[in-house]
Amino acid sequence: MASLVPCMSRVAHAYFYGEAADHFEQALGSAVTVTRCKDLTEAVAKATADALANDLVSSDGPQKTAVLLAPAAASFDQFKNFEERGTLFRTEVLAQLEAFSADAQNASAGLSSGSGPVSNGAAA
Repeated sequence: MASLVPCMSRVAHAYFYGEAADHFEQALGSAVTVTRCKDLTEAVAKATADALANDLVSSDGPQKTAVLLAPAAASFDQFKNFEERGTLFRTEVLAQLEAFSADAQNASAGLSSGSGPVSNGAAA
């Protein structure tokens, strides 16, 4: 795990959940900002909100923040298999994008739903 620490210089934030979260936070927490989440849904919502808040514009143009699902351990404590985990990740990302798109359309029309990209009630 210590071999991952140098790679963390390119990671803005890590969102840990599941039974291995303590282990990862202990091993990598000194190298990257960490947020503990109760589950994947919360992690996706928090990561999405942080990514949208932290997109930057540089002299090279917009710099978009990526949200990457990088499972580093089995999640049998929460999922039957990696397919189920991947399907939930995709579903949650699409829900966040839909909420963000709806808010952007409402804002351009002068409306505000106030829901933001975390409208599903998850504290993510």
